[in-house]
Amino acid sequence: MVKASESYVVIDTFVEEEGHELDVNDVMADHGATLGQLFTVCRQWTPKVQSKIGDIVNEFLCRGASPNDRDALTGDTLLHFTCKAGAVGLGCEREAAMAVKRLLDSGASPNAQSKWTGLTPVHTAAMFGFEQGLKLMLDGARRVQCNAKASSYDAQTPLHLAVQGRHMGCIALLLNHGASRTQQDDAGKTPYDYALEAQRNAKGQAERDDVASVCRLLREQPDTASSSSSAAAASSSSSRASATTSGSVRRGSRGSVAARASVATIEVGDRVTISGQRVGTVLYRGLVDFKPGRWLGIELDSPQGKHDGTVQGKTYFTCPDGHGVFVLADTASLLTKGPKNTTSAATTSSKGGKRATHATTTAGTTKPTTSATATAGASSSSSTASHVPSTPRRQQRGAGSTGASPSSRIPSRSPKGAGKSPRGRVSSGSGKVGVGSRVTVNGKRGHIRFIGDTEFADGMWLGVELSEPAGKNDGTVQGKRYFTAKHDHGLFVRPTRATVHGVTVDKLLA
Repeated sequence: MVKASESYVVIDTFVEEEGHELDVNDVMADHGATLGQLFTVCRQWTPKVQSKIGDIVNEFLCRGASPNDRDALTGDTLLHFTCKAGAVGLGCEREAAMAVKRLLDSGASPNAQSKWTGLTPVHTAAMFGFEQGLKLMLDGARRVQCNAKASSYDAQTPLHLAVQGRHMGCIALLLNHGASRTQQDDAGKTPYDYALEAQRNAKGQAERDDVASVCRLLREQPDTASSSSSAAAASSSSSRASATTSGSVRRGSRGSVAARASVATIEVGDRVTISGQRVGTVLYRGLVDFKPGRWLGIELDSPQGKHDGTVQGKTYFTCPDGHGVFVLADTASLLTKGPKNTTSAATTSSKGGKRATHATTTAGTTKPTTSATATAGASSSSSTASHVPSTPRRQQRGAGSTGASPSSRIPSRSPKGAGKSPRGRVSSGSGKVGVGSRVTVNGKRGHIRFIGDTEFADGMWLGVELSEPAGKNDGTVQGKRYFTAKHDHGLFVRPTRATVHGVTVDKLLA
């Protein structure tokens, strides 16, 4: 039921039947309920669960579980889930704050990073505006890493996330405890850069005043990161390079200066490849409401996406259903630049009307004029990035083409479906990797049977068939089959967790 992993335990996940949720009261009353079922309840993040988070934490600890045990599906600890339950305006802050104190007193680590996202509980509290929980963690007699970077969030710090959420109390707490105003994420942006961007995009006087308060707090608060013990997480990168001035490029943790420059030049209309697997056209670039960070909205050439450009009721761009996907800017690589465009856009109504974007191509012979619908939200973090239509794909791949396009040389990933997985192989300087490649995961050997997105978690995953029964499934998760393997021989891992001859797969897919 549990598997030892260093100083904590990874709890095997319990997968509820499709279409059904576990009732928190039923699980709490069932003395035979497993820790996996309790973690499943935590993942549901409903008002009922949020109000019961203290009871759930007590149940975990009374059963002898460590406060740093992790949910196998999300890689989160109890402290992560508790900080989510204290989300400002959504959660039950008082109940969650008491649960945070109980966990900290029991030895929970505020520096524990989620195995999949890289978020710490401090990141989580800052992102969700959970000021009481953040204060408890920062005021404790522990070395709290205020400048830790979240790998799946563009290497952003808690202060980056608090600024984008405009959580003034959290911003002040982080600054007072040594959070750096000048630390850059993988997009080369500091927390203050995001505040300035929000100020430029603010709509209405109330929003402008709100953002101005954030900018003023960041500008006036002294940067104490250099003298604070919580700056340890940033020391290695700051010793290699000083903060860059506007327009310059800094070496990031995921690639070279040249690669970072390539990311910075990706614009709407460009053709890109995502992790060397999927190819599409950028139709949106900027901030989104559903997650922090700078994102690219891409229309894929084939139906390997997740939506039609609309996420959580807001339309960022328009494309056929199943062709749209959002990725962080640094996960896409430029193939070809789009044509120079002259764009004029009609104003957007204040109640979610249509924004018409008319693009006339000045390079080439094609001059499409289209309009796309976009929701005009009153969201505090929406971007004003334009939707510039690309050249129709029939003309890009028409019979009159005289040579292979860049995308024709890139292996594509098949649409998500039962038993379907990519068959191409991606070459790199150190070898080739693809479906069928032999890999090592945590010392166990196996073969890649699936590469792609899943429905149980965001981002790219590898489905690995292990050579021994050390896995967690048979290639099926939450009722959906991604590949076929023997019972307990299947395992899903991030590309960073699998290696080929000592090289992690994410480097071979880059």
